[in-house]
Amino acid sequence: MHIIELLSMNLKNQGYATISSLSGEEGIELARAELPDLIILDLMLEGIDGIETCRRLKSDPVLENIPIIMVTAKSEETDKVIGLGMGADDYITKPFGLKELFARIAAVLRRVDKHNPNDNILKINNMIIDTLQYQVTWSGEIINLTLTEFRILQMLVLNRGAIVSRDRIFSEIIAKDKAVDDRIIDVHMRNLRKKLTIDSKQVVTIVTVRGVGYKIAL
Repeated sequence: MHIIELLSMNLKNQGYATISSLSGEEGIELARAELPDLIILDLMLEGIDGIETCRRLKSDPVLENIPIIMVTAKSEETDKVIGLGMGADDYITKPFGLKELFARIAAVLRRVDKHNPNDNILKINNMIIDTLQYQVTWSGEIINLTLTEFRILQMLVLNRGAIVSRDRIFSEIIAKDKAVDDRIIDVHMRNLRKKLTIDSKQVVTIVTVRGVGYKIAL
């Protein structure tokens, strides 16, 4: 299995949506089209190398704020310095373990979130959740949710990749102000799934983990 396929598979298992490219030029075009939350950039690429790709990404006003983690070899000490000097946020040296990579990704995303003026905006696939306006849109189309449905979706997205228990949903969202049967969760989930299906396509898939709770499938 190619390393890109391996990384994509493992990142998806951690709850991340991924896109990939073997060349710097194509990677830049993909970044412009998709505006990812983070870029993992190998210095060894087809076409232009990783250093030049990093330079172009950071010189593009549309892409300059997207964090970059460089993937380097042990012998590329000078390239690490150059890449960091061009604005790369971190680097990881081959060979590396998946746990180390996941930790670096989480750390970079946390740093970015602290300085993000739009931290009220959650994005997943083509869906945008505005936590201040209580509005959900998909590809520009508004998805009308009740307040309870919105809060459940927000909780699931904030915990993407992890299971959110029924007890937590019930105690923090549904039964906060009134005494109700916890089976009402099933009603809210059924309605939420229905509203998140547009033109027979699921915008976001909510998976039931029997006996435990729910999670977002990415």
